[in-house]
Amino acid sequence: MIDESPWPPVMGEFETLELIIAQGLSYGSFGDGEIQCIHGRGSMSQTSSPALAAELRGILMDPHPLMLPGIPTLDPKGPKSARWHRFTARMRPHLGETVIYGSAFLGARDQCPWIDTHEYCEMLRGMARGKRLCIVASEDARLDGLVENGPSVVHCPKTEAYEVIDDLVTRVLATEPELVLMMAGATAPCMASRLAGRVQAVDLGRGLGLLRMHRA
Repeated sequence: MIDESPWPPVMGEFETLELIIAQGLSYGSFGDGEIQCIHGRGSMSQTSSPALAAELRGILMDPHPLMLPGIPTLDPKGPKSARWHRFTARMRPHLGETVIYGSAFLGARDQCPWIDTHEYCEMLRGMARGKRLCIVASEDARLDGLVENGPSVVHCPKTEAYEVIDDLVTRVLATEPELVLMMAGATAPCMASRLAGRVQAVDLGRGLGLLRMHRA
């Protein structure tokens, strides 16, 4: 179904991060990979399935009260903003009329170069400071020196992580974290949603790489 309704209001990156921190929200990013999975096409790291597509659509349309979905902002200042317009008509039917949406680009400096600053990265680090932290990432992810307190790490498959999402959630909760940061492709929004209300879980995607570029 194609919907020509206007794109809903979307918070900018700083505003999105401030809300996540202030209210302890979980967060999931819906970029092109997640959008492709919603429509059954899959992404580079995840084959789509009816279950995955339905779970992603549910998060967009009716998220948990402590879950903030992130969608493309369509900010014309972004160097790649024009490419997102090809998704909007197809995506609009899956967006709720009263849902608050944050930016999908919290870790994507190629989409919004204004986050490529020490100030922004200090906000990211501040979110984790003093908390029991769990990071979900593939085994080859470089995590050294990104946060002050040594985190627990739950390794997820580099591809097809959604197939083991139940096990990933169980392993994360076993670390008794106060905050979960995830790099897990289209599985990350689903994990954030399932963990919402039990522990704050934030899908940072490439945000951990951004932190590496701005080490304290």
